[in-house]
Amino acid sequence: MKKVIFNNKCEYIYLKGTSIKSVNLKNLKELESFIYRDGPLEELDTSNNPNLESIKIADTNIKRLDVTKNPKLKYIIVDEGTQIIGPTKAKIEYNKRTE
Repeated sequence: MKKVIFNNKCEYIYLKGTSIKSVNLKNLKELESFIYRDGPLEELDTSNNPNLESIKIADTNIKRLDVTKNPKLKYIIVDEGTQIIGPTKAKIEYNKRTE
């Protein structure tokens, strides 16, 4: 899989085991949950997703996650060593990477 196009009304995204390195979420203002597991994802821009409540990214290449524009976030899972940027009241869990 090289490219995925989402409907603008999309509220939930789950990607696992893909070869996708970047995901464009800019037009998904209704997005509430984003999950990406087991893939080479390198960056994620959630600055245009104010309704996002849950981000789960595990076993990826993400080094930084900026959540300054995600006031509704309740839950974040990222790999150990991922830097969370911005204030958040979300519960944060760190995934131990599987090699």
